[in-house]
Amino acid sequence: MATRRRILAAVTALAVVGGLVSACGSSSKPQATSPSTASGLTTSTLFPAGSQGGLSSASFGGGFGLGPPTSVGCQQSPPSIGPAPAWLPSDLPLPTGTVFVNQLADVGAYHRALFVTVGTTDFVRYALAQWPPKGWTLGRGDAERGEAEDSFAKTGYGGAFRVRAAYCDVGRSELLIVFGSTSAVATTAPPTSAG
Repeated sequence: MATRRRILAAVTALAVVGGLVSACGSSSKPQATSPSTASGLTTSTLFPAGSQGGLSSASFGGGFGLGPPTSVGCQQSPPSIGPAPAWLPSDLPLPTGTVFVNQLADVGAYHRALFVTVGTTDFVRYALAQWPPKGWTLGRGDAERGEAEDSFAKTGYGGAFRVRAAYCDVGRSELLIVFGSTSAVATTAPPTSAG
């Protein structure tokens, strides 16, 4: 419990510092402070750039460091296109009200999907509270103004999420989930637990 509070405090502090730096007129984008890890895996081992089956930051669809949208040009959240994809483990819960909005092309052995979910801070709090009791190990995470990301892993499977303020409704955010086998080739569906 104390560890989750420290992680949430660190993510919140990073988001606040990023907002203050932006408000003070900094012309440079905030830089990621450290790679995210889960069970000894880093985002570079889960998603090695240039590897045939791995993912790079481009696999996340861009948007890193952009911060929340301004009222000019902000967009409404898209509608649901149906139930969550079958590859998403049933024991990796998402907050109530989260909707599946886009199935992106797979990259190597990794699946990618976009969801509309709760605000960024609320999503991070939810993941920190709900995923570890289900057996998922979270990495160290990273946050910038209007955005947070982390990796997660469990028994041969893992992935990452990026949640960012992307819509006019500040209580909603865009959630990208990347998920697949952490072994060289994914040959079976991920294990799930009834829980």
